[in-house]
Order: sequence, then C-alpha cells, then structure tokens
Amino acid sequence: MFEAGVDAEYSPTFDATRLEAHVSGPITDNWSLRLSGFYSDQNEGFIDNPVRNVTENRGESWGVRLKSRLNLGQFRLDGSIEVFEQEQDCCARTFSFVDTDIANQSTFGRLFLSRIAANGVQPGIGNTVNISDAPIRHTNDVVHATLTPSYSFDDGSEIRAIFGYRSWEQRALTDSDMLDIDLANVFDIFRDMEVTSQELQYISPAEDRFSYILGLYHFEQRFDVDAELGTGTFLTNGVPLQTLQTTVVESENFALYGHATFEISDNWEIFAGARLIRDEIEADFVSNGNFFFFPTGLRTGNARAEDTNWAGTAGIEYNVTDDIMVYAAASRGYKGPAIDVSISGGIANPGSDPTLEPEIVTNYELGFKSALLGGDVRLDIVTYLSNVRDFQATAFDPQTATFVLRNAGKVRSMGVEVDFSATPIEGLQTYFNLAYTDAEFVEFLGVPCTVPQVSAGSCSNAAGGQDLSGQPVNQVPELALTLGARYDFDLGSVPVFLRGDAAWQDSVISDLDLDPNTRIPSHWIANFEAGFEPIEGGVFSVWVRNAFDEIYPTRILDVAAFSGGYAQFLGIGRQVGFSFSYDY
Repeated sequence: MFEAGVDAEYSPTFDATRLEAHVSGPITDNWSLRLSGFYSDQNEGFIDNPVRNVTENRGESWGVRLKSRLNLGQFRLDGSIEVFEQEQDCCARTFSFVDTDIANQSTFGRLFLSRIAANGVQPGIGNTVNISDAPIRHTNDVVHATLTPSYSFDDGSEIRAIFGYRSWEQRALTDSDMLDIDLANVFDIFRDMEVTSQELQYISPAEDRFSYILGLYHFEQRFDVDAELGTGTFLTNGVPLQTLQTTVVESENFALYGHATFEISDNWEIFAGARLIRDEIEADFVSNGNFFFFPTGLRTGNARAEDTNWAGTAGIEYNVTDDIMVYAAASRGYKGPAIDVSISGGIANPGSDPTLEPEIVTNYELGFKSALLGGDVRLDIVTYLSNVRDFQATAFDPQTATFVLRNAGKVRSMGVEVDFSATPIEGLQTYFNLAYTDAEFVEFLGVPCTVPQVSAGSCSNAAGGQDLSGQPVNQVPELALTLGARYDFDLGSVPVFLRGDAAWQDSVISDLDLDPNTRIPSHWIANFEAGFEPIEGGVFSVWVRNAFDEIYPTRILDVAAFSGGYAQFLGIGRQVGFSFSYDY
C-alpha cells in the first residue's frame, strides 16, 4: 500500500524551521521501499555574544534514510542506508558561578575577573551571555548502513544475518578560555570513527512452548582524534603557543550468545540467557607542543587491554489474570575494559596505568504490569537493586580542559519506577511517571580534590585526593516525574485536541568530584499544544515548549585555568510555534 506524509513546523522565537517527509510503497509485487528525510534550521541562538555580536547555539541539519525490503518466498532481504549532516554554532557555555576569593589568588583568576567585569557579565544560572572572542563550531557527518538477509524454514524457524556499517566525522572548534581575549582560542578537534559489525542468528519457531535464539556477533571500531590546542596571541620566539595531539583507539569484540523462554503453563513462564564475550582494545597517543595548559614537549603512549567475560539474565513471569502479570529477574551486565587517552589520564605519563577494569553490573528486579478496565487503566511498577563493580565514570579535568575516564570503585543503586495511564472519560488520555533512585558510591577512593577543597587546604591530590565512599552519585536525580494529558473532541464536525505535559527533575551535582558549585537546581519543564484537523489526514496545531521559560543547566563544569570559575551548558528557553502535518 502506498503511503506518504509531511510534517512542518516553524517557531519565530529563534527563527527555527523543521521539515519532515516520508513516502513508502511497493515497487513490484515482492519489493518495497521507504524513503524519509528531514531538514532543520535554527537561525537564532539562545546564547547572546555581545563581543562577536552574534547569537550562539544555533545551526542546521539534514538527514535522509532509505529502507528496502525484498521478499522472495522464504528468503527476505532487508536493507537501509542513512546519511546525516549537521552544522552548528555550538556549544556555547556561560559563567554560572565565580568564587572571587579563590579567583583572586591567581594571575589567571584575576584576569578572568577583570574581563567578566569589563563586559558586565553577571555569573549565575540565569546568565545567557557568552563573551568568547573566537567562533565556536560543530560539524557532524554520519553514514549508517545495514543489510539483513534471512531465510524462514517450513517449521517456522529462521536464520538471519545482520551486517552493519557506521562512519562518523566531527569537527569541534571551541574557544576554551571563554573570554574576549586570546588566552586559549584554538581548541580545534577532528574526530573520525568507523564501525563494522556482523551477526548471525538462529531463531526457533515462535509458537513453540520452548523458544530460543542462538547467535554469533563480531564488532570492530577504529576511532581517530587529531587536536590542535593553543593560542595565536601568546608567542614564544615568534612561534604561537600550540600543542598537537593524535589519538588512535582500535577495539574489537566477539560474542557467542543464546536466550531461551519456556512456557511452563498458561500462567507461568521462565526465561534465561547468556553471552560469552571477548574484548580487545588498544590505544596510541602522541602529544607535542608548548601550550601551557598541557605538559610540554613530546609525549607518547601506548596501552592495550583485553578481557574474556560473560553477561546473562534469568527470570520468571506469572500471569495472575489475563490483565495482570508479575515477574522477577536477575541479570549480570558487562562493559568491557577501556583506556583513558586524555593527556592527564596516564597514557603519556610514565609509570601510570591508563587502562580501566571492566564494569560489572549485577541487577535484581521485581515488577508488576497491568491493563485494567479493558485497557483504560494501566499501571506498571518496577523496583530494582543494582550493584556496580568498577563503574567507569567520566570526569572533567579543569587543568587540561579534557574529560578523563576512571574506575569509580563500587556503586549501588536502588529505586522504584511507576508508570500510570488512564482514560477516565471518552477522548481524555492521562499519564503519570515517577522514578525514585537512591544511588551512592559504596567505595570510591582517589577522586581529584575540588577547587574549593584545594584552596581551603582540606584535600591534597598528592596525598591521594578525596574519598567519596558513601556519597551520592553525580548526575543521578533522586526523584524525577512526568505527567501529561491529551483531550480529543469534536467542535462541530472538526476534530480538535488539547495537550499538555510537564517534567520535573530533582537537583543533582554535575561533576564527578561532587563539587557543590556544580549543583544543578531542580526544575520543571512544561509544554502545551492545541490543534485541529481541517482536512482528513491533515492536522494544524500551535504550541509552546518550555512554557514558563525555565532557565536550567544541563551540565556545570570547572573552567580551565580559572580556579574558582564555573561554566554551564544551558537548555533552550521558551519557544512558541505552529505545526502542520498531512498523511496520505
């Protein structure tokens, strides 16, 4: 059957346009195609830069996807190819907080304070002004392709192969000093990643009481990073201060897996699965230059890690009635070894070990799922306990303006998630989701000291840093909830709808070192929409997103070379717009 559709929206708030379209249908009796694509353009950003007289955090992107299906009796061939490109003036940071007592203790700190004051910047969560004098730019180019041949046997079983390819190229240009002078304007990074994967599966007949899947998997990835870091203003013997870095990381993964389900009776079902994994990773690193943010001179490093391990799951389900099900499950998750390739992470430091141990997660889960009153009321409740050994955490190193990887010892997380939806009257759909999480570092030694701790003399990195054992995990809100409703009704002969939703998140500390100055406040985000169907298949609506113009950080970090300074990435503010969609 031939199908086509188009979606378009425009917001004058930031002069933003988004277009989407798709068309699908048979080409022959046994061959069908689906073509889809989008184009997005935001001409105005939501961060002001008076130094360059521009707005930032804006840009355009586009993508195209082609999917194909060929049926030749019991043989089927599925394929897809996707191309995505993005160009953005992104991602501008603003000053969220400055501890003037700490900043005044250093030359760079006093310089930062003077430039902030000269430009009239008021650091804070509500600060939407960036005073960088150099442009910021992110470009991304992605190609993703899959090919899936499969053959169905007469008994209902199937053999399937999955081939995948993905390439990603990025250029990230950042003014890392965030000032209207060239202290560290050149932060130009090229990333190039290429991934290939192959998978072979045997799937048993689905209607059997005992069903299973067996598979082989292979994954290979190469990740290249070339970085130019420095300044064009500060010179040494007429030569700009500059450091060049090259990183190559190659990884390979092999796996043998199986998963089975057995229906004991009409009400009881058990399942179990296991995966045997082989991981190998190797990294090469070269850094050479005289830029003062980094160790100077030629520094090289090589590291390799490998591991053979396993992951698995097992559980039982009981259908109390046709509408109520309870279950219990246990699982062991696995994330392979890693290598910290940051210049401060040890790969180029003699005597240091940049390799990370594999991350092992043991999870226990109890759940309840229901569809009551003919499906008008749905209630799902899940409670869980997770224990993580050698948690692989990402931390920001303000001394080198890089993200570093480290093992965070042991982490425990427990919580409950509730999903509720109801249709109390005809046309009205409501929902409510609640997540409570209690996550803490059970054991986490050797964490870098925060800037305030170093300034106060209460912590020394040379003496081993912090002990965060027993402290909450960063970036994990204790409480989060979403709620919403949609009401469909007829106004005369015209279908009309009203929709609203809101999401709230508890406050969290952003940085891994639990610096209290990186705390993100709790916040609400509310969205509303009203629309009608003027023609069959066509819907017009007006909407407002982040209706109350909540200004909130998505992350807060230390500022490189500016002890006492903190910078934030802000979420987008209120947008008003309208949309039109038509499906044929």
